[in-house]
Amino acid sequence: MLEVEVKAVVTDPATVRDRLLTLNAKLQFAGRMTDLRVDRDGELSSRQQTLRVRLLEEVSGESHCELTWKAPTMESTEGHKQREEIGVDVASQSQSLALLAAMGYRPVHRIDRYVEGYTIAGTTCRLEWYPRMDTLLEVEGPPESIESVVSLLGFERCRFSADPLEAFQEGYRARTGESPILNLADLESEPAWPDQ
Repeated sequence: MLEVEVKAVVTDPATVRDRLLTLNAKLQFAGRMTDLRVDRDGELSSRQQTLRVRLLEEVSGESHCELTWKAPTMESTEGHKQREEIGVDVASQSQSLALLAAMGYRPVHRIDRYVEGYTIAGTTCRLEWYPRMDTLLEVEGPPESIESVVSLLGFERCRFSADPLEAFQEGYRARTGESPILNLADLESEPAWPDQ
């Protein structure tokens, strides 16, 4: 499957949420999302590939887990980030990590965030709050649907980019002088996430 997306910093996520709901977007997920990227002696990173175990914990208490492989990222001529990905639902995070460990894969990077995911006009729109970084809006779907939704939400297209998460971290650091934090274990206080 080809993943196609763009991301933007949002300074007022409550307004974005209200706009999504006004446009009849459907809330599909609200809760904590934890990504554990795994690698085997740098084998995947040297090929610009990603292998990730994602745990989704709904505010309601339900949870599920996904195992996903991603190919190297490409940028389309329209300014979309795109890459091949293969994902499967798995029984649990711990079982997945145990299986991967048996093959020599170890966690190398962790990302924690609170997420609200909506579907609208053939796209998934995801508001993402990190332990300490800007709130991001990701719009994923077919290119024409992405462009339509960005317009419907009232954003200037130039606010969205195909940049990787690392570029948003650098932007936060440059603007605030603070180091971004993506792993809850590195944060000394409670994150500024929406009320759950």
